[in-house]
Amino acid sequence: MTSSLLLINYIIDSRFERNIIKNLNIALYCLSLVFFLRVTSIVAFIQDPLKDFIIVIPDNIAYSENKNGQIVRSDNSEQCWVNKFCVPTYSKNVEIEKINLNYKKIKIAELKNYYFMMNHKHICFDLDGVIINSINIMKKSWDSVKSQFNLDIEFESYREHIGREFYSILEELKLPKEDWVEIKNIYDLTSSKHKDEILVYEYVLEFLKELNIKNIDISIYTSKTRKRTLEIIELLLHEVEFKTILTPEDLGNLSGKPSGDGLKKIIDLHEIESNDLLYIGDTYYDYLTAKDAGVKFKYATWGYGEKTTVNEKYWLDLDSLL
Repeated sequence: MTSSLLLINYIIDSRFERNIIKNLNIALYCLSLVFFLRVTSIVAFIQDPLKDFIIVIPDNIAYSENKNGQIVRSDNSEQCWVNKFCVPTYSKNVEIEKINLNYKKIKIAELKNYYFMMNHKHICFDLDGVIINSINIMKKSWDSVKSQFNLDIEFESYREHIGREFYSILEELKLPKEDWVEIKNIYDLTSSKHKDEILVYEYVLEFLKELNIKNIDISIYTSKTRKRTLEIIELLLHEVEFKTILTPEDLGNLSGKPSGDGLKKIIDLHEIESNDLLYIGDTYYDYLTAKDAGVKFKYATWGYGEKTTVNEKYWLDLDSLL
């Protein structure tokens, strides 16, 4: 009996020792793996600090760009938490993971654009191609004009001038001045008939609401007629508060785009400095408008224009609005 008990105890002890050794081996393996991955990550960072790192930035911390082009916290810290250890924020093109509702998912380049926009007292938006997508309705409207006047001018030729005031486009296309009013009536009639087909860029709509919440003034400056503009706002943008809605009819003796007169009028109306105003458009004519007014400019790359017509530093992607 005693021998049996001793044998059983020996077997149990042996198994226990083997389990301890096995567990120790597993633990040592795991520690080695973690160490290897950490060293690999650090080496990878040293080799390429701009690659594959996730940055977590809380919404409630203010960030800005310092003189060296770095994104820094308002307390002048130049670090963000990255995979549980700190990495300087000069790491660009880095994705920020959305951890929970208090955090944003955004790229560093887009973060710079976001806070650049937020540093303005007033942001003015073009309408077509920036807030709404009505390009298909524009084509239908121009096709109606073509049909009625038997024109040999394709929509693409018209599209090249989108952003200018309507009569200015007709002048560029060398259409007889005596036909301008009738052409405009046909165009507007067709456009109104299809207004329910207009789409709003959802990300932009949410961004406009966010600007309202943050008490940043917003306006619209468009080459669309006032009647059409108000129809669209009532239909799609009634949740947004715009401080000013500026159309060609509101300019009086002032010149329309690409003159900067309209933006200068917004500056005067709201008693702000030119540096306080940011204009967001989607065509080269919008860029010229901002330049002539002496205000800052961002080019909506999701719009109708060709982004290569302006310097890359002006480009603004939809992700910057998230």
